[in-house]
Amino acid sequence: MGCFGSKEKSRADRYKIDEDGASGGDGGGFGNTGALGNTAMGSGGVVTKKTYDFDTNRPDPKDFTFANLKGETKIREPGTIAGQQFIIDNCEDCHLYLFDYNATVTIDDCKNCTIFIVSEPPGCLPP
Repeated sequence: MGCFGSKEKSRADRYKIDEDGASGGDGGGFGNTGALGNTAMGSGGVVTKKTYDFDTNRPDPKDFTFANLKGETKIREPGTIAGQQFIIDNCEDCHLYLFDYNATVTIDDCKNCTIFIVSEPPGCLPP
């Protein structure tokens, strides 16, 4: 037996994308996104890609990493980490200072390093 209407079309036929970009299904269940997921039909039938805040404002992971350093002194000032995860990896004979709040600090394979971490969330202590 099976679900009501399950014999009408196969799954591949229902979600097949035609050459003109239209979906082969009935269009139900996926909102107003069009056949390609995060696209929408613009004026004149032109397909435009939606942009989201989380796509455009991604922080660069290199800004939250000290890696492969030898004999250096590095400082991250307040406001530069802003609650992100920070990674310290493969450093040797270094002095590393983090003066900003962060989610976590991961330290791997460091030799003879001085690491100073001050992680105070904003509003935690009175001025």
